[in-house]
Amino acid sequence: NSIATVGRSVIFAAVMFNMVIQAGMIVVEKELKLRESMRVMGLIDGVYWASWIVLNTVMNIIAAFLLIIAGLIFQLPIFLKNDFGTYAVLLILFSLSMVPIGLLLSVLVSKASTATTAGFSVFLVGTLIQGFAGVLYLESSGLAAATAFSFLPFVVFGKGLSDLASATTNDYQTGIRWSARFNNDWWPLQRTFYYLIVDFFIYLFIALYLDNIMYSKRPWYFF
Repeated sequence: NSIATVGRSVIFAAVMFNMVIQAGMIVVEKELKLRESMRVMGLIDGVYWASWIVLNTVMNIIAAFLLIIAGLIFQLPIFLKNDFGTYAVLLILFSLSMVPIGLLLSVLVSKASTATTAGFSVFLVGTLIQGFAGVLYLESSGLAAATAFSFLPFVVFGKGLSDLASATTNDYQTGIRWSARFNNDWWPLQRTFYYLIVDFFIYLFIALYLDNIMYSKRPWYFF
């Protein structure tokens, strides 16, 4: 429905804006050779990345709550009728799942301008794919296809948001209760939460692995 469509685009755009800024900040450090300087002074790579992850996580959680506040101010049914936990957890997990994607972009590019372009390219591709979320998660599409697309955070997020919006389309619907997040046998809201968590760790692993190979020049089998 229209709320799900507009909601996905607006929320995804807000989270992506954060991700693009965050990736650009890391790449600027790379351009200015600041990371090399900190390395010479004894900074460990794990501490370097942990600091960025913590900073970006805090920024994204704040952004998620600002989106929730905006939704409540504008009296959007998805925020008024569904239990707070359902949409708060969805927005926070989606925001967090985009943190390692920003790290991955910063590893793959060497210029801040390129990071911005790459970030907006991900936004456009993600927005287009989200438009098919309703079809991808139909039971007739099969569990294998739905699972495969769930490794793209913005797609599985679109599914979760569609579920919340579909439960508030008319005056007779009262939304989804937190206790009912397991209720849909085909694809419950809880499964969406699980995949957003899995996506966070998958993309974090990929980003750190490629950083060790591309930046630290370690062999692919270093671990």
